[in-house]
Amino acid sequence: VLIRSSLKHRGNDWRLGVDELDTDNPVVRTAIKAIVESTTTTEEFHEEDFVGVAQVIDTLVPNLSLARGQFLPTGVESLSADRQGSSTPSLFPISKGNRQEDLRRAVEFFLPRVLGELVGGISAYVVTQLRRLKYLGPLRSYPPRHLAFAQYHDPNWYAGGGYAWDRVRQDRSIREQVNAWLSSPTRMRTPYELTIRQLISPDESYDSLWDGVQDIFNRLSEGMNPENWDELTKSIPSEEVSLSETPSGLEAWDPDTFVQVLMDRLKAGETDAINDLVLRDVYRKTVVSHRDVGIGVSQVLPVLVAAFSANQETVAIEQPEIHLHPALQAELGDVFITSALNGKNNSFLLETHSEHLMLRIMRRMRESQMNSLPDGFPRVRPEDVSVLYVEPETEGSIVRAMPLNELGELVKAWPGGFFEEGLREVF
Repeated sequence: VLIRSSLKHRGNDWRLGVDELDTDNPVVRTAIKAIVESTTTTEEFHEEDFVGVAQVIDTLVPNLSLARGQFLPTGVESLSADRQGSSTPSLFPISKGNRQEDLRRAVEFFLPRVLGELVGGISAYVVTQLRRLKYLGPLRSYPPRHLAFAQYHDPNWYAGGGYAWDRVRQDRSIREQVNAWLSSPTRMRTPYELTIRQLISPDESYDSLWDGVQDIFNRLSEGMNPENWDELTKSIPSEEVSLSETPSGLEAWDPDTFVQVLMDRLKAGETDAINDLVLRDVYRKTVVSHRDVGIGVSQVLPVLVAAFSANQETVAIEQPEIHLHPALQAELGDVFITSALNGKNNSFLLETHSEHLMLRIMRRMRESQMNSLPDGFPRVRPEDVSVLYVEPETEGSIVRAMPLNELGELVKAWPGGFFEEGLREVF
């Protein structure tokens, strides 16, 4: 603890008064030493000098209060009028015969300012870190069928993971990473891939389609031979073009060629197309909605997007394993390890009941120590992982630190037999 404070009434206002400044705190001692060495004529600050300085701090503290910000204190204010003047001595002289008193005067003058900078700096750092925090709750959103309009229907857009669907819709790189996870034979093993389908208004598409049809019939009526059609059909794969010996008639074109030319014309036209995200069954070549498949896909997608898209961020996720098979819960451990330790410098705060996820992380730690990691996996060391077991009590909860050694083994026994099952993953 650096500073203890409480809300106090003074005059017609309330202030966050300073109750105690811990002079044994190394940060406070370093600040005092810096004040003396930079603002006085003495070159050294001895341990016995803290005795006299501590006395002046005890007198100074009741006159200090914390400047209240929107969330955290932004500085320290002094209520003493004689320390609020604008004049500042260049150096406080320290005499041998009056050393303690001279040191007190220097500390009394500068300490509120230094503490203000210290408190303001700490608060700014905490706010910066909190702004880097992303939170994903345990009850993930189940967006409407057309994802292009999902944000307008989801009041829990970020914490519920609704934003993840929009991120996948807009970011091709993340979409490819999620697709790899969905179709991998060692992971979700689904037949689905996320793809983009364009939604175009019929009114806006009319002119483009009309121009395409007119262009086709103009060329047919002119009796153009196949050699002169290169410009029209250059975007069509050659195996999809079927031209007869009599190119002056409609039989010179097969239906697929007509459709492809019209689609190219439509894409090149000035239409406001909306990109909608859909699932495509790669085996049956059919398009389905996320509402037509298992709920596991919709629950794991925001977790994957949070891990794949984060960069130098802190991501807090409650129950990332929800609705997933135990084998997939273990695979999520690799997702978090890769996102945290493969160059993106992310931190994950995971609230989980999944021993399978834990066991995978412990396994990677053991493989790191034994140099048997799979190709492409980063090394996992004990300092990379912090395990906290929260145990509810009648008057609150006890948080127990459960350290792991370099082999990924628990240094002390897990309370409550949490790891009774699944020891094969470890041993």
